[in-house]
Amino acid sequence: MLPRGRKIYKKRNDKEHPNDSNYSYNNHRFANTLISIFGSYKRAIIATCTIFICILLFRSHVIGREIISGSSMEDTLFDGDICWSQKIFWEKNLQRYDIVIAKLRHKMVVKRIIGMPGDHIEIRNNEVYINGKKINKKYRKETEFAGKGRSIILKKDEYFLIGDNRRISYDSRNYGSVKKEEIKGILRFRIYPFNRIGPINK
Repeated sequence: MLPRGRKIYKKRNDKEHPNDSNYSYNNHRFANTLISIFGSYKRAIIATCTIFICILLFRSHVIGREIISGSSMEDTLFDGDICWSQKIFWEKNLQRYDIVIAKLRHKMVVKRIIGMPGDHIEIRNNEVYINGKKINKKYRKETEFAGKGRSIILKKDEYFLIGDNRRISYDSRNYGSVKKEEIKGILRFRIYPFNRIGPINK
């Protein structure tokens, strides 16, 4: 049973908003602009969809946004830093001391490339040696601990990754070398926090 009272019917053409006519006019003008640019409504729809798909592909396959978690890359990258990464690259784009994102055992990690394909990596006396020469870079923290003694010759598609904060970093000293296919991107630019925005130095 319906409650008694006056029934109020709304006409089909009644405006729901006092500015509905403005909304309709703006939408109509936008459609006309697209048609004037692309020649027809159908072409405008196709072009718009194509641009949208290209943006999605660029975002998913060319660049990526990476959020740093943990302190294994201090004092270069800190927990909560947000960076842009380059996802499409070839072997020649990977250089020693690049900071990369790699997928290891279903987990994404951010480390620095220390060893390149063909390198002889040695760890002794808490220091890292590449082809017999000790590396001594400013990016590492002063409280360095390189791990137990180790010697490895990298194959043509293998890389040796180490975190800048070597005392706590879990990296190639623990899980061994990383294959080229496991490296998913190169970190290029920090976008947050704003007081440290800029290119990521090697």
